[in-house]
Amino acid sequence: MSCSGFVNQLESNIINQKRELFYGNKKNVFCKENVKLELINSNESSQDFFASFIQDKSDRYQFKFIDKAVLWSLYQLNLRPDISTPTSKLQVFLKLNGTDEYFHFFSKAEDTFPNFFGLESLLKKYNSKYTLYTLAKIADSQFKNHYKVSKQFEDFLYKNREKVREIPILKKYYFRGDETLRENENITAYPLTKMYQLYQKKKGAKEYHISQKLFAYDKTKRFKSYCNYDMNMYSNSIYLIHKTFIKSNLFGIKEGTNFMLVSTSQDLGGINSLNNTPFFKGRSQSRSAAFCKFDFNSKQNIWMTSTESRDPGQHLYHLIEYGIEKVKSIEDLDQIMRFSRHLFLENPHRLIIESKRSSQEQLDRILKIDIPIYNANQLGKVWGYYSTRGQHKFIIDDRGKGVISCK
Repeated sequence: MSCSGFVNQLESNIINQKRELFYGNKKNVFCKENVKLELINSNESSQDFFASFIQDKSDRYQFKFIDKAVLWSLYQLNLRPDISTPTSKLQVFLKLNGTDEYFHFFSKAEDTFPNFFGLESLLKKYNSKYTLYTLAKIADSQFKNHYKVSKQFEDFLYKNREKVREIPILKKYYFRGDETLRENENITAYPLTKMYQLYQKKKGAKEYHISQKLFAYDKTKRFKSYCNYDMNMYSNSIYLIHKTFIKSNLFGIKEGTNFMLVSTSQDLGGINSLNNTPFFKGRSQSRSAAFCKFDFNSKQNIWMTSTESRDPGQHLYHLIEYGIEKVKSIEDLDQIMRFSRHLFLENPHRLIIESKRSSQEQLDRILKIDIPIYNANQLGKVWGYYSTRGQHKFIIDDRGKGVISCK
């Protein structure tokens, strides 16, 4: 069965259905009030500290928005040294002074630092007075005692504990006695300036790439989609299924009407130290998180990213099929994001669905479809940014461990 054919088995106008149909928790997924600074990631303590740092130090350093965005990105490295590392790819939606752009920084070569290359390129493009080295120096001096383990990093360390134990530098940083670090324990920060100096030594001989390619998809006259995955393929039941889960560290910063929504990811290919540091070595030449901009008109736009899936583009395509064109408020967007997700997989052909979020009527219809069906507690991780004349807000998934700070 095609993707669109399956969707037709479900109710068509999700936004007008009763909200109580949809299963989910009550955590805060967007800021109820209009606030100047919003931060999103999966580490609440880092948000509290960084918001206080910006409030206390911004005048002293005279930071522009791009400086704050790059500092927030640098902060992630010691927080998630497995997936936000110098070797990670960097994907960005950035809106600054009324203009938005998509960037994808990566390298096809081994032993390269595309994350640093990307951040450095953004500082230059947006005319920062700071170099990446200077901001790394500020991060080293100001953030060094303010890194705590997130639940996701705890899980990563526990899952890979035997291999981490075998590498002396990793064991030194991530073991306490015979146990790997646990949530909310302190992480010993490694100097980012040292990593930058290593990047500079390697930079001349390596090749980096910047892609801004987005595929246009016109489903209705009301809006256009621009995505790094080709939505026309999904409409023809061609799925871009990866053999393993695509995992990313998602984070973002918003100030006023400016925002940056970011994904970092890499292919580890095993557990190895990056140049005898506590960062995990990987390759940026790997499958990416999905990014889409839904361009309604000059009054309303939505930017979305999807990860934690074998085919993250499917989840954004399904938002289109479910009627994202009818979204008129962030509450509407929240409603459509909470709806039951599904995922088509091949070899064998089968359907995975979040049955707990479906109504009984929907489940009855699904069970009539001639395809093997399996349940999942949750599918994907979809975050976004909603902008209209009266609202400029991040929105995160009620699934998973994401948090949002409203300062």
